[in-house]
Amino acid sequence: MRQLQRQETDLQATRKALEANLTRTQQELQEAQQQCLTLQQEQAQLEQQELATLRSRRDAALQQLEASREAANASAASAEAWVQEQTSLRHQIDGILTTLEPQRSEQARLRERTVQLERQMQEQTDSRASLTQQIADTQTQQAAKLAQQEEAQQQIQALAAKLAAAEEELQIQQETQTRLLQEQRDKQRRLDKLEAQTQAIQEAQGTHATQLILQMNMSGVCGLVAQLGRVDPRYQLALETAAGARLGNLVVEDDGVAAACIELLKQRKAGRATFLPLNKIQTGRLPAKGTLRSRPGCIGFALDLIDFEDRYRDVFAYVFGSTLVFETLSDARRSLGEHRMVTLEGDLLESSGAMTGGSINTRQSLHFGRMDADESDEVKTLRDRLQEIDRILIHCENAIFRATNLVKERTQALSELRQQHREHQLKAEQFTKELQSLQTQHTSLTTQLTQQQQELDTAQTRLQILDIEMPAQEAELQQLRQALTELEQSHTHSEWQQMQATLRSQEADLSQKELALRTAEQRIRDLDNQQQRLQEKIQQQQQRAQELRTQQAAQLNQESAVR
Repeated sequence: MRQLQRQETDLQATRKALEANLTRTQQELQEAQQQCLTLQQEQAQLEQQELATLRSRRDAALQQLEASREAANASAASAEAWVQEQTSLRHQIDGILTTLEPQRSEQARLRERTVQLERQMQEQTDSRASLTQQIADTQTQQAAKLAQQEEAQQQIQALAAKLAAAEEELQIQQETQTRLLQEQRDKQRRLDKLEAQTQAIQEAQGTHATQLILQMNMSGVCGLVAQLGRVDPRYQLALETAAGARLGNLVVEDDGVAAACIELLKQRKAGRATFLPLNKIQTGRLPAKGTLRSRPGCIGFALDLIDFEDRYRDVFAYVFGSTLVFETLSDARRSLGEHRMVTLEGDLLESSGAMTGGSINTRQSLHFGRMDADESDEVKTLRDRLQEIDRILIHCENAIFRATNLVKERTQALSELRQQHREHQLKAEQFTKELQSLQTQHTSLTTQLTQQQQELDTAQTRLQILDIEMPAQEAELQQLRQALTELEQSHTHSEWQQMQATLRSQEADLSQKELALRTAEQRIRDLDNQQQRLQEKIQQQQQRAQELRTQQAAQLNQESAVR
């Protein structure tokens, strides 16, 4: 149903449009028919009334003209001599005028053209002078812009070189920073590893616990065994090897202090430590020194090679006992199993026959004569290098910051310089175009001035010739006109003139009547053509109206079918 309703709506709209077209076509048809009727009436009026009147008037004028011509021919014989003389004079006057009038026109034209050329040449001369000055000013401005452009180009090159140097410096600093950061990470990992190892060794030796006791500054704590003795560097390795872990034992005044320290370590859960109370420490029996003379390579007892206060003798006697120090391992081997011995290279030979030796651990935590546990050379080197890297990194960061700012500043300055260079270049190009245009105008003006000067020279030369020739022709013309005037004042001339005037008047009247007749005939032909075109249009409108009625009927049928 909705589809049929839409179709009905479309059909109604189409039918209304057809009705409007049909109404408009019928109106146009009526207008064309009315116009055709008007043209037929006008044509009938022209053919029946005006055309007959115009023809009769034309015929009457023609008869009158023929009569006047016959009368003129009758009197022509008597006036033939006068006419011949008049004709001769007129021919002579016309001949002179034929020559003189163009010369007068040419003279006037040349005089006007001369004045015009002089004025134009003066204006163009002034314009060319102005153009010359403009060209000079433009060339000066162009040279200035080119100089500014060249200067800007040089500044750009210099600034670009500085920018490249700054970027290179920035890159170097960044690469240095990257390399140092990588080295710092590697060194820090290595240091952390070494410190962890050192911490493990200290904990294994009780050093961590002893350090805590020392840091507490408790009364009665004398210090580590390693802190209470001084040795010659030559014997340091041998004595430290002989002492072993006992270097890390804490020496206290009495066993009460030792008990208090042990209780503190328990409370802090800081590990274990060995305490040597001075009031309770006992030493073994030392062998007689005379036995050392028969032992080659023997330096002496370890106890005798240490410098300490006398109150700590029992402590060091406990630490070293009867340990002997030998020069080399081969010397000590001769007494193997008899005494506890150590060599200067750190080889340890027990009285039981056990031998300890090999490469020495350079990271040993305790040494004689030092208050704190020593760090290894590698740790010191790492710490020093890390500190140096920190300083260099700070310098690099500052350098990178400065270089970055410098690169930004120079980049911005370079961009501004390039913009200025582009502006100078555009301005110079504009001056070049302007200069080319001015030079073209200057060349054109010069060419025009040359041509105009040639034309002026030619005109002035021709004027001089005309000023010489024309006065004689003017005098001759004046004489001929005087003779013609005297001849025309005679009686014969008056009659002849009247007859000629009458003939000219009648000829003019006849021409006007013929023209009116031809105009009326042309109007009738035009009206006939318009009627033919209107008839064709009426036929087309009638055919169009018939087609619209047919379409309207078809639309009505479709609407009925849809309903």
